[in-house]
Amino acid sequence: GQADHQEFAIAPEHQARRRLRVAAYDFGIKWNILRRLDAYGCDVHVFPATAPPADLLAIEPDGIFLSNGPGDPAAVP
Repeated sequence: GQADHQEFAIAPEHQARRRLRVAAYDFGIKWNILRRLDAYGCDVHVFPATAPPADLLAIEPDGIFLSNGPGDPAAVP
């Protein structure tokens, strides 16, 4: 069965006053993660796993996201 989960919401007093620029390393990123980051006010720039850190830093991100790897995590004991 599907695990119970809780919807995450950022309290209005903690929400960014502008969209945040996020650089994401793609190690097998799931599209839903990108959709959720967008919904929470992030402009996500996705870079291949082989991109040098300087490429990410060149966009002057507010944060760097390391995506999960490929595959179904439920299959891992």
